[in-house]
Amino acid sequence: MRKLLLTICIFLVMLLSCNQTPGEPKGKVGDGMEYYFPIDDLKQPKVYHYKPADSNEPDMYWLLYAESSQGEEFLITDSYSLDSKGKVSHIEWLKERVTRQSAYVENYTMIYHGYQGSEVPMRSHIKSDVVFEGQLEKDDSFIWSYTMTVANTEGVKEQMQRTRTYTGNAVEIDFENKKVEALVFRDKYLITRTKFENIIETTVYDQYSYYAKGIGMIYYKRTIGENTYEYKLNHIYKIDDPSIPETVRKAYN
Repeated sequence: MRKLLLTICIFLVMLLSCNQTPGEPKGKVGDGMEYYFPIDDLKQPKVYHYKPADSNEPDMYWLLYAESSQGEEFLITDSYSLDSKGKVSHIEWLKERVTRQSAYVENYTMIYHGYQGSEVPMRSHIKSDVVFEGQLEKDDSFIWSYTMTVANTEGVKEQMQRTRTYTGNAVEIDFENKKVEALVFRDKYLITRTKFENIIETTVYDQYSYYAKGIGMIYYKRTIGENTYEYKLNHIYKIDDPSIPETVRKAYN
């Protein structure tokens, strides 16, 4: 009987741990944009280097820079991966309109990699454009969604919907020998592929995204089926730093 009770207690602890949202209660945030990518600091381009928890996964390099047009501010994110063999691959390109209150997707292009190293841009049609909000309360949600035609296929389209929910929690994360506060968001992804309007594939997965004050995204943990992918911001480089892959440096020119 004692062993049975002990087993039940252990199971309950494990169950509670699995359902626990990361971080400590933070509650309402009046200026959440302080935790988004700092548009003023990105007038000069920077490269965010993210390292994976699993060394078998590629490193990620995000080239970020801000542009102004007709009194509005835009953030460009140009993403690349670097594998263990030194191969650099272009992943995606994102343009956002950033205000004091929110960030909205203007353009999202995914790069399709074909045979013999060919790259084909797949530009999306934005259906819902909100990617970040400044006024945040626990359980607030906002949606980014798009559709696109998949390259090198006949009649295949992809629809993606990401529902981002503020958990109401915050954590402290070590970054370059100091602790920074990060808000915790839960992202639910629904990706549907159709061929001639018939559904042929559906993928659903979760991600916890952490945004640090004055930095932007500092860490994320994505779970797809039984696989987990974790990336943490390792360093922020100036665009001319020789540590950055040459392909990424040249992308800004």
